[in-house]
Amino acid sequence: MKKPTGLTCLVLAMLAFAGLGLEVILAFVLEPLLYHAPMQSWTDLQNISHWIITCALWGLLSFGIICFARKRYGYDLFEKKEKPAVWQWIIVAVLVIASLVYSYWDWNGLKIVREFNANGPL
Repeated sequence: MKKPTGLTCLVLAMLAFAGLGLEVILAFVLEPLLYHAPMQSWTDLQNISHWIITCALWGLLSFGIICFARKRYGYDLFEKKEKPAVWQWIIVAVLVIASLVYSYWDWNGLKIVREFNANGPL
């Protein structure tokens, strides 16, 4: 079993990021061919199926990366480790608050509320 290096961790992270990009291929290449319509004119059922397929692909890719890292490098994501220190929790809280404040400022309100008002329940 190899010991993971910084480059290995970077490659695994880039694979995870590339997995997020699969949605672009789905939304702009495969599904328009399948539905015979551009993304902007999909029905509610087509939008729902898009997100089900996207989430399934993301889940499969995540599972694959986790299994590969465990088998090849002995890196167990779910292994019990030390609990974060108080100062680390404080940094997390500050960053979450900063992110929420920035999002509120950028969207002129809460993003989820603004999108719900603009797009409805779907």
